[in-house]
Amino acid sequence: MSPLFGTFVRDLRQPNTLAGGSNPGIRIALLASFSRGNISINSTSMADPPIISPNWLLDPRDRALAIAAFKYGRSITNTTSIRSVTGPRGETVPGPAVQSDQQILDYILSSVTSIFHGSCTCKMGLRNDSMAVVDSEARVIGVNGLRVVDVSAFPFLVPGQPQSMVYALAEKIADGILDGQ
Repeated sequence: MSPLFGTFVRDLRQPNTLAGGSNPGIRIALLASFSRGNISINSTSMADPPIISPNWLLDPRDRALAIAAFKYGRSITNTTSIRSVTGPRGETVPGPAVQSDQQILDYILSSVTSIFHGSCTCKMGLRNDSMAVVDSEARVIGVNGLRVVDVSAFPFLVPGQPQSMVYALAEKIADGILDGQ
């Protein structure tokens, strides 16, 4: 299986509130997507929310990976082990009628959501990188006195739990601040 996506099998005996009912389900997640969203300031007032465009599955590579992950998840639901839990009913969402890549993509696009926290939204990079928001010392490019030290500063999401990487980044940036950088 590609490290770019994970397949999450939930307890099939529990209600599936994501799909609005009690049914067996496999959920997939792209862990390191190629699509890039953006956040824009809407006005000079702090009371006005920013404009957030996640641009989920905008990149064709993400769409292809999502379809492949969905098909892989579906193949898991057809194993003897899973069928022993689900019984003859099998898959109910989106259902066996959804077969073509376009039908699968349409279903994915209609149900896409994020898991947990946003990441890689303030990419760390060089000042001449149009996608970079912070430099290697976590300083926001073009803003004096502001740093971003969390998973949003990662240029890409690390495979697995990112907490230890955030701690390492925070230690590095704290050392730099203490050294006068």
